[in-house]
Amino acid sequence: MAQFQLTLKYQKPSQKLAFIISCILLPVWSIIIPVLLGIFIRLFFSGNLGFISPIAFWIIFATFMSFIFMGVFLTALAEDDRIYITNEGISFPLNYLARLKFKRTKFWQELNEIDFFKNNNDNIILLNFKNTGLIDIHSNHFNQKDLDEFMLSLEMYGKNIKTTDNFITFKDSLHVSDNNSLTFTKMWEDELTRRFSNTAFIPLEPKSKLKDGKLEIVRQIAFGGFSAIYLAQFNNLDLVVLKEIVIPQNADATAKEKALLNFKKEASILSKLDHPNIVKVKDFFVEDNRQYLMMDYESGQDLRQLVAQNGLMNENEASQIMLKVAGAIDYLHSQSPPIIHRDISPDNIILKNNGEILIIDFGAANEFMGTATGTLIGKQAYMAPEQLQGRATLASDVYGFGATFYFLITGRDPIPLSASNIKDVLPGSSQELTDFIIKCTQFELESRFNNISQIILDLNSINEKLLNVKG
Repeated sequence: MAQFQLTLKYQKPSQKLAFIISCILLPVWSIIIPVLLGIFIRLFFSGNLGFISPIAFWIIFATFMSFIFMGVFLTALAEDDRIYITNEGISFPLNYLARLKFKRTKFWQELNEIDFFKNNNDNIILLNFKNTGLIDIHSNHFNQKDLDEFMLSLEMYGKNIKTTDNFITFKDSLHVSDNNSLTFTKMWEDELTRRFSNTAFIPLEPKSKLKDGKLEIVRQIAFGGFSAIYLAQFNNLDLVVLKEIVIPQNADATAKEKALLNFKKEASILSKLDHPNIVKVKDFFVEDNRQYLMMDYESGQDLRQLVAQNGLMNENEASQIMLKVAGAIDYLHSQSPPIIHRDISPDNIILKNNGEILIIDFGAANEFMGTATGTLIGKQAYMAPEQLQGRATLASDVYGFGATFYFLITGRDPIPLSASNIKDVLPGSSQELTDFIIKCTQFELESRFNNISQIILDLNSINEKLLNVKG
């Protein structure tokens, strides 16, 4: 199994200036000084600098070399803006070398205490290591996503390390903070809030163990209704997302049995899927009358958050994203038997940190709960009419696809149970794309696209036209 590793960008404001200066000085120490040094050496050994003694030669030579060495070192210092985290320890940027007694990597077992203090608008995390003392980490030197990853790492590997009340308060404030740069963790929290209402359901506590101790709950991401989502660690190594579903005690016994059978059947199918644009279901299991789906943990923003942060997408950008989504849906529909996702929406599609698109969550668990409780679960604005009647088909995913497309371009949730016309919001939209989305979201099944393969063909054709217009 591969070693757990995170690479986090950690850049001080002064480093940006240092990087600019190092770029300006790069030709001096990398080209001009080496050329001058070469000329100097050649002239000296050819006898043209006979007035210079051997001692003076070595002094001048050492001076030239020191300029080159300092140039290399300062450039490396300015460019080194990464913190590396593994299950063994933390590797700090070069500017920490002196404080770390020239030992760049510190192991988790060397960490004695984690503290925190606030200096004006600067939040500072203090890591107290054996032998080296306090190492200060400034939260504003991270972007929001990397700060979240750093805090998760401290939770994972610092669980047996003393933490002060100040640090715990700061950590808890991050979990409930409201910002535009939302992570995958926050996305799951928002998703669950949209799905379920508060009940007396009691989720698992951090450090709870499942699967004979192989799976440990790091923390709750969100909970409500009869479901919860957790960040967990598997085999003391991999981060995973765990979705937990509990059947209410008062549910009908027959519905319970049917729901559990359907859940196991679909979870088994989902765990065998392998597509770059679909979240990997690693495992499913039942423990203490609770059902679990274990999925890969991925960092990124869902499409709703992406639009909220960056604004509306142009037609070409949205088309490129939705082509990848269509490819993933086509893969699901081509399975034997075909798999209906049932929940295609902006909230269930994330843009990963590497730029790839990933469909997360499946309607399997949601339909499971709906069968057990007699309650329809889903996002009405993105659900096809036949799905609202409890008869999801392959064309239901087409409807969700078109409704999601509409959202990316307009920034608005579509009107439920109606064809989505982007010209109603943006009159200048292209007619081809307008007609395309309308056909995806037709009320009647027979008026909608027959299959996702046809969608891919038509959307590729529209993309070519959009690119030609842009060109």
